[in-house]
Amino acid sequence: MRKRKFAAYRQLLLLLTLMMTLSLCGCTWNGEEKTLSEIITELENFRLPGLRDDPVVTPAQDAVSGVDTDDASLLSGEENVGAADSEALLAHAAYEKSLHAILGEWSELSDALPVFRPIISWFGNLKLLEDGVYASASGTGTWELNPDGTQITLRGSRGKTMIDIVQDGAYLKLSVPELHLNFLRSSELNDYIAERFVFIDITRENVRDYIAAPVNIGEILDEKEKRTGKSAWVLGSSAYQEGLVYYGRSEDFHLELQNNSTGTMNIILPYDTLSLTTGAVFGNVLEADGKLVYIRSEYVSDNRMTDARTRTLTFTDGTTHTTSMTWYSDLASYSDWVF
Repeated sequence: MRKRKFAAYRQLLLLLTLMMTLSLCGCTWNGEEKTLSEIITELENFRLPGLRDDPVVTPAQDAVSGVDTDDASLLSGEENVGAADSEALLAHAAYEKSLHAILGEWSELSDALPVFRPIISWFGNLKLLEDGVYASASGTGTWELNPDGTQITLRGSRGKTMIDIVQDGAYLKLSVPELHLNFLRSSELNDYIAERFVFIDITRENVRDYIAAPVNIGEILDEKEKRTGKSAWVLGSSAYQEGLVYYGRSEDFHLELQNNSTGTMNIILPYDTLSLTTGAVFGNVLEADGKLVYIRSEYVSDNRMTDARTRTLTFTDGTTHTTSMTWYSDLASYSDWVF
């Protein structure tokens, strides 16, 4: 009777953990047979790699208490459990840990930063509910954690969306690479931003601390290598050497410079290459308004001009961020003017 009851419990457990692999938790038990009490003890002390050190849930404890038996020795956890069942318990606990870590309300990072985005493909907070339903300002539907614990699949009014689960230092992030979206837990968003980002209100008095005076980098030639009568000018970064990497600008950013060619030059991108008549000379800053957003350089692993119109930042968590501009790459090496 006792063995039959335990076999029923084991079958239930294996059913729950079907399709879950040990690669989820990166742990093995080396083929050892363990008692239920030993398993429960290990699960109570278990920490899922990559996530915070919250105590792991112990479905083993719940499963044991739910077994329909009056056998005191089984409920005490002294029944030996084979290695396969032990590993299944641990895998199930790791999966439950991942589920617990992503429940709740998430805020999209760019919504909280004062940066201009010409196209908004998603907006508002994302709520992942325990019953498998999600809700956001752009739609509702269902969600599920993939068996390997690395992605979430949303299905709803926006179709199917795959979201990567990324660990960024002490923070968990939900990332949609193709849409350049990154969600942080709403309760942690302000701390995340304060740790990584710097906001600067630009004025005539401080603009040169962040945007250098234009520098002529050479004459612009046409596709036949003929002179166009125009030269390229670079607006460099005075902030980069201070550990600040340009992330974005507010929609109302505006810089107006005096020059002897057109009288004034209105600039809407703080770091760019400008095309002006050869011989132009820049003078005073006439106006400077708006906000610039920087990310601290220790959170940037790569910073490059990926083509003549796109600059890409890769962060230490592997996610990316792009900004658009016009860059005369044949005249200016980005490594000489990195910002």
